[in-house]
Amino acid sequence: MNSSKLIFKLILLFFILFLSGVFILCLVPPVSRDALTHHLYVPKLYLNNSGFFEIPYISFSYYPQLLDLLYCIPLYFKNDIIPKFIHFFFALLTSIYIYKYLKDKTDKIFAIAGALFFLSVPVILKLSITVYVDLGLVCFSFLSIYYLFKWKDNSLKYKYLVISGIFSGLVISVKYNGLITLLILTLLLPFLIPRKKRKEIKTFLYPAVFFITAMIVFSPWMIKNYAWTKNPTYPLFGKVFNSQSLSTQETTPLDRDFYFSKGTNHFVLRKIVYKENIFETMFIPLRIFFQGEDDNPKYFDGKLNIFLFILPLLYLFLRKKMDKKIVQEADFMLIFSALTIFIVFFKSDMRIRYISAVVPTLTIVSFLSLWQIKNYLDKKVIKKSLKNIIFSGIFLLLFVSNSSYFINQFNVVKPFSYLSGSVSKSDYISKFRPEYKLIEYLNENSKADSKILALFLGRRGYYFDRDVRFRSDIFLYFIKNSKNSLHVLKNLKESGYDYLILRYDLFNNEINHNLSNEQKKVVIDFFENQ
Repeated sequence: MNSSKLIFKLILLFFILFLSGVFILCLVPPVSRDALTHHLYVPKLYLNNSGFFEIPYISFSYYPQLLDLLYCIPLYFKNDIIPKFIHFFFALLTSIYIYKYLKDKTDKIFAIAGALFFLSVPVILKLSITVYVDLGLVCFSFLSIYYLFKWKDNSLKYKYLVISGIFSGLVISVKYNGLITLLILTLLLPFLIPRKKRKEIKTFLYPAVFFITAMIVFSPWMIKNYAWTKNPTYPLFGKVFNSQSLSTQETTPLDRDFYFSKGTNHFVLRKIVYKENIFETMFIPLRIFFQGEDDNPKYFDGKLNIFLFILPLLYLFLRKKMDKKIVQEADFMLIFSALTIFIVFFKSDMRIRYISAVVPTLTIVSFLSLWQIKNYLDKKVIKKSLKNIIFSGIFLLLFVSNSSYFINQFNVVKPFSYLSGSVSKSDYISKFRPEYKLIEYLNENSKADSKILALFLGRRGYYFDRDVRFRSDIFLYFIKNSKNSLHVLKNLKESGYDYLILRYDLFNNEINHNLSNEQKKVVIDFFENQ
């Protein structure tokens, strides 16, 4: 058998094994934070209400929700596993277009290797088995770039420009982070226009058509928010639009997310919370490729692959000998990636998933670099079998880190204990969310119209089948403004609350740090006697 065909079949086999593994990892109940706070929770509330309604106590409900609405379909049938597959579908679709792009520029082996590499990058894999929405943003961002290149290659026909604009509108409809993609692509678009045409009046018209198309697609979400808050991009730009709705999400001074969400300079906060020095902070755009770690905000709550930095860096030295058309597109993708990383770096505390839109573009630039190396070796007097061995070794090296992460996910997710039936759904969820047993008890033993006040549960409301409000501030306000515990009880009942559920360690920290001794006595008396 031809060695090239053997390599292709081996990569294809790994692709199938990978997809099978992802399928297994998806078959467990959702336990990820954002799934339980809004990506499943808000759609569930919409279904319970038989349609859209304003939820002022959940700020996430004002965010664009294109994928969340797709999740409503399986949730209607009481299935919260399928949303994971819906989310993964967008990663799979992105990989197909990566394959198509690389196949046109390289060959089938490099194309399928690039597609598999993208899918197996740790942050993409993690998102693929989680009910988030970032993979929709990744997919639509790349498709917008893909069709901009189509527009460039097809005599600047408006057809492809409009298609690209539609995908950019879908990017924002998935998540507000998509505004970064729209901004960058609008600014970079003129550089795809041939030089001889840049002086034409259409040069200024093209970005306008692209931007307006995207905003038209995004407009339903702006109309909804304007109707509710007089701010089409609520909660963004609140001062500009003088928003009329205020979120009453649970926040406490001890909550790290509270600091970052309130506009405090995140560079200062990294110094306070993580004890970082200025050099560590300023090198974050490089550190994200080397130090990522899941579930650890200090290390960006996600993981990339080091070769997504090394190979694009190598491209800068190889580009002079590459085809001009390929260089133009690779430069575009590299600039897009760099601008995305730096805008996120300066605008918010870094999370790998915030920059996930750069993974497809960096993947393509990486494999274009490898293709150029192959072309260089083709010109040397080297046996074909030796070149195949060299590139088999390179591909193997590329996938070592990804494969290790992939295998480790089975230790993290532990799907087999659940799928075999040795661990029940209740016990499985409780391993990750200790409050679940109590939520289950409340769902089964309280009246359907009961109202629950939850303190320091991280706003994870999806598994509640009762009206629950995450308002630690209300309880603390009653404590601080009540003469005794009876008065606290009266205020809670008058506010409509029937039950109180809290997380002890965070609650005790808050009490110890923010209440006087007299107020602490009221708390103690309340729990002992009321």
